[in-house]
Amino acid sequence: MTAHRRAPLRLSHFPLEITASIDVSFINDFLSPRPHGTIHHAIDIHAPEGTWIRSAVEGTVLNRWLSGSGRMSGVDYNADGGNIAAILDDEGYVHYYAHMLAPARVRPGQRVRGGQRIGQVSNTGLGGPKHLHYQVWPVGHGREDEIAALIFNFRFAAAVNPHAELCRLVAALGVTVARNGSVHARPTACGEGPAMESTWP
Repeated sequence: MTAHRRAPLRLSHFPLEITASIDVSFINDFLSPRPHGTIHHAIDIHAPEGTWIRSAVEGTVLNRWLSGSGRMSGVDYNADGGNIAAILDDEGYVHYYAHMLAPARVRPGQRVRGGQRIGQVSNTGLGGPKHLHYQVWPVGHGREDEIAALIFNFRFAAAVNPHAELCRLVAALGVTVARNGSVHARPTACGEGPAMESTWP
């Protein structure tokens, strides 16, 4: 049996609106350990509160979650990630945006274009400093309901590291990314780390 080869991750837009007046930074902290004993399967992009978050791809909204906990018809809550949106792109990758300032400006089933504003940076949930938690999973096609239901138990796919794609996009925007990932106003090289994938038990 021939194994299915998925297309490499390709982003059409950097997931934040970057200008010379906005202090944005990120490092390759994919698979870094966290103090509470977990592993970070994402890239954290630090920016001032209120910085616009954009969809990095064209796709369909799987779900959105609200910060906190409770019961309300048609609404899901997440205490850790705060205000969240998950978007499935046309290549079968889920793009997950967490810690938004307010509920995402999209709804499940909505079609979004690459670059569309979907929320703003903050630290809702257990966010710590103001940042966007940006995470990507390859999941394939035709499983939207299952993917939406399983998004928080991490059993349907291994996360992939979007760092190299983020570096490519900021370079195309004509901004600087230093070796530690800090973004500045003039172009230079981006210190890309290894293109790693997470592994699961």
